[in-house]
Amino acid sequence: MRTLTLGELVQVAARTSQVSGAEIVDTMDLTIAAWVNDRSRLCSRREDAAAELLVGVAASRPFATGNLAIAWCLAAQVIALNGGHLDVDPAAAFEIVDGAARGDINELEAANLIACVAVGRQGRFRRMLGTLMHMPEPEVVTWLCPVCNRAVPEPAGRSSVFLSDPLPRDVILDCSRRHLAHLPDGRATAANQPISGEIPAWRLGQLSRWATLQRA
Repeated sequence: MRTLTLGELVQVAARTSQVSGAEIVDTMDLTIAAWVNDRSRLCSRREDAAAELLVGVAASRPFATGNLAIAWCLAAQVIALNGGHLDVDPAAAFEIVDGAARGDINELEAANLIACVAVGRQGRFRRMLGTLMHMPEPEVVTWLCPVCNRAVPEPAGRSSVFLSDPLPRDVILDCSRRHLAHLPDGRATAANQPISGEIPAWRLGQLSRWATLQRA
């Protein structure tokens, strides 16, 4: 069975959001995205692999915008790589992705739903994607990192690592995990150098290894 590499995941997200791969990498939570992709690559069925990506991205929102549309496109890409297509009405697609984002649909349930629609034509896919791209993103509270001035988001209404307004060191630590732009203590690292143009393979490998170290 064919699954997505981390580089392919970034490329699908970039095409869906209509931005460059460099912009996606600079604004995404690479640690979460790599973890979600690792879970997908462990699956033995295409429906399970697609469901891990759909639920993981929709629920954890590792991208700055368009997470619901990206989640569906990643699932569709896995199915397409393995000889199928997702044939589903936009309203049904919305129910699946929105349910995953809200925690009402888990990976097993999503896999069963995907298995029911992973056949047929591609015509409805484009209409469904247009619907998802115009869905509002959940409300997010952000703080600015004192080191790199990047936004550190925290979803409103969810349990937060910050019980009150965070201390600067807490924001720096969380920023280092989300953006990989500097070390947890604020010291500079090679990962904070700007990226331009297409993402070379060695760079994606470097980012993947950095994300693995962050998760350890």
